[in-house]
Amino acid sequence: MSCSEPGKDEPREVEYKDVTLVEIEDDIEPPPPGLDTHFKSVQEWLCSICDAEKPDKSISIFKIGLFESSDGNMLYLAGVNKYENGDTSHTRVDFEPSNMYCRLPESGYKDLNREQLLVRLTGELKAFTGTEKFRNSFLATSNTIIFESNGQVIWANK
Repeated sequence: MSCSEPGKDEPREVEYKDVTLVEIEDDIEPPPPGLDTHFKSVQEWLCSICDAEKPDKSISIFKIGLFESSDGNMLYLAGVNKYENGDTSHTRVDFEPSNMYCRLPESGYKDLNREQLLVRLTGELKAFTGTEKFRNSFLATSNTIIFESNGQVIWANK
């Protein structure tokens, strides 16, 4: 009498496939040279975005980032969605507000090193998500808001 299960020792056919996953992400363009914005604070800039136009479609992730240059530092905000097609995913910029960029005012930011600047901006962005303006805006309908410059999740829809 055999102790093995019936059919267990029968040869099986195994197929191996080589799979390549491709991820494409739209670039967010830097601001045009000489662009000057009129915002006195990051909160004023974000409020203006909330009060202006709304995205035409639902946005999964809002990205906020920082362009740094000798001409000054500028924040940007853009809405992106991820689309899957077979082995390819494409993260597409689906929303760029008319006030997409905000030049950081020199007062309050000019004497900070990069690490201090990112910590301060992260705090200001998180503070904005606690406001009534944010809670009633289209920004609060996204899944996530990310500060790309340090990878911090600023807000997540739970």
